[in-house]
Amino acid sequence: MRLEALQQQMHAAVKDLRPVAEVAAVLGVDPARLAIYRRMVRAHVFTALSSRLPATLRLLGITEGSALYEAYLAAHPPREATLPEAAAAFPGFLAQRLEAGDASVTAFGVALAELEWALFQVNRDPTPLPEWATLAGPVLNPTLQVMAWPWPVGSYLTAHNQGRVGEVPAPAEELVLLFRRPASGNPCFYVGTPERLFVIKMVHEGLSVEAAARLGDQAVAPVAQALASAVEIGLVLAP
Repeated sequence: MRLEALQQQMHAAVKDLRPVAEVAAVLGVDPARLAIYRRMVRAHVFTALSSRLPATLRLLGITEGSALYEAYLAAHPPREATLPEAAAAFPGFLAQRLEAGDASVTAFGVALAELEWALFQVNRDPTPLPEWATLAGPVLNPTLQVMAWPWPVGSYLTAHNQGRVGEVPAPAEELVLLFRRPASGNPCFYVGTPERLFVIKMVHEGLSVEAAARLGDQAVAPVAQALASAVEIGLVLAP
């Protein structure tokens, strides 16, 4: 058997595209030995999911042997050379299962998966951050994404990451701000509070603190404090 054909057979076996016993018979090897590689791939797929969507897996009770995980593997066997991409289809998979009436998936769970995956995508955003010396005034972080869900998923994920896991909250519109921190380059997210959204508008329109305070009929001090807080978390970059 040529090397390319051998690689195709192994690919089909370890990524659950064909039965192990069938491929083992073609290759003339022990099915038990071939099954070891399949289990390794399955474990790595679960690692990809649990490292990128941990809150979603916990919320929906998804484990390596759960029915929903098995359904995901069957619907989306890993086909890329790099296993980290194995988690990419998961939010969409959950949305499809929800639409199909799967009682093990919830609308909040889908929204949470979308937020966790978006956060991972921000981490991969190649947009360069400006050099501090080139800034003439405050600018918005160029990696900023503003996302909205009909659920307070940002508040829930914040609590989850702090070890405070509670009940699924009631539906409520919430904006979430995602961006890379300028100092470390690590991804982060914050709930879009009125103060943060006001600062985004102010900086986007190039307004001074005084002009923004007049426009918003506010005192100068709280506007200046809101801007300072935005700079501190990396939402705004300032010289």
